[in-house]
Amino acid sequence: MESKPKITAKTVEEFNKICEKLETLPDCIVSQIDTADNGLMGIECIFKRFFDKDRKIYIPDFTTQIHDFGDYIGIYSDDFFFKSPKGNNISFILIECKK
Repeated sequence: MESKPKITAKTVEEFNKICEKLETLPDCIVSQIDTADNGLMGIECIFKRFFDKDRKIYIPDFTTQIHDFGDYIGIYSDDFFFKSPKGNNISFILIECKK
């Protein structure tokens, strides 16, 4: 059974907006998300921590930038800002998304 991300919102409307945006992402991306909420850069999604040596991280094909912030890797994608834990041998794989 796939786990769904925890969504933090101040209002029902904000919650529904986050849910609608998450629905535009493929399941392989959503299943990596631990939490989602509104942030300064859009919907901020924090990917789950992982402990395996090699890791494939699926990101949207509309990703515009990937940046190392020291504590995490930030991935800018239109309405989303993804935060990925750092690790050895991470591969980012672009996945086609509906818009």
